[in-house]
Amino acid sequence: MLQQFLKLGTLMALENDQLLLGLGKRTWSDKIEDNSQPAFYFPDFFLDDAKPWFQHEQCLKISLSSLLQEFQELQKKTSLKWNSPSREIFEWGFHSLQEKLSNGELVKGVPYVFETSSEKMDQARLRESLLSLLRFATKHPIIPYGFWDETQGILGASPELLFRLKKSNLLQTMACAGTLGHHESVESFMNDPKERHEHECVVQGITESLAPFGQVNIGKIKVLDLGNLTHLVTPIDLTLSSYPDYGSLVEALHPTPALGTLPKKAGIPWLKDYEAKLHRKRYGAPVGVVKPDDAHFYVGIRNIQWDENGIAIGAGCGVNSQSEFDREWNEIKRKIRAIKEVLSIG
Repeated sequence: MLQQFLKLGTLMALENDQLLLGLGKRTWSDKIEDNSQPAFYFPDFFLDDAKPWFQHEQCLKISLSSLLQEFQELQKKTSLKWNSPSREIFEWGFHSLQEKLSNGELVKGVPYVFETSSEKMDQARLRESLLSLLRFATKHPIIPYGFWDETQGILGASPELLFRLKKSNLLQTMACAGTLGHHESVESFMNDPKERHEHECVVQGITESLAPFGQVNIGKIKVLDLGNLTHLVTPIDLTLSSYPDYGSLVEALHPTPALGTLPKKAGIPWLKDYEAKLHRKRYGAPVGVVKPDDAHFYVGIRNIQWDENGIAIGAGCGVNSQSEFDREWNEIKRKIRAIKEVLSIG
């Protein structure tokens, strides 16, 4: 099973340390073709892909521990040679965003960069990254996800639920924004004006996006410790007044201010300008799976993407009027280091 999975496979976290694997032939479509079988969702960030859905000829639900047992110890691959992320592009993103913040056009935005390698992802390297990811997931509340074939792929460990919906009228989501600074205490982090404001912007944006669908309930803010990064998280529930299709929910929520802007629509031109300078592919895009009895959608961050041209690690940071350039740049670099650690891809 493992060799087939490494050649062409899909991985998606469910709940309670359960994973869903996609195996065998993958068929892409503009919609869910067979409602009796799981359908995976991997669009681009701007939701422009004509065929973002796919289904496998075989799916397997398996526990995290059981999948780990399929792996054996292996010799570590040699380290990759990485090209540093573009500080110039990040400076443009940061300062162009500050202009829009100062004139009141935007309240928050998320510039991003990529660290890249021209080396290729092969099965041995993928196996090593998967093993590292699964081990990390046994100790920390991350969300493993990804898909791959012989030419392209994505593999990540998201901290962020976009939404979860079962056959009821209750939708679960979260606001995940604000990152603990290096050597900063949790107490000072919780009371940091910049981080709290950044987080409150995300809560506001999600609440506004969900309001047309029903009654929104905002939970209590808490700290999410991922081992190598720490964030502020607020759980949010929605009691649906009707049962909308999944595409409508994705379009309403994505991108949340945690990956996009606040206000959402006013920031689209800035995001498009950024995209013209640095193609993000699936970085920050929604990912998910729809099953006959429930649906799980996540925010596609903390990942590596690869194709015939090499491997890329994307990272972004929330910028508001209180942001300091050097602090945000250092946060970007910490996130890239964290991804390398989780996926053993340093």
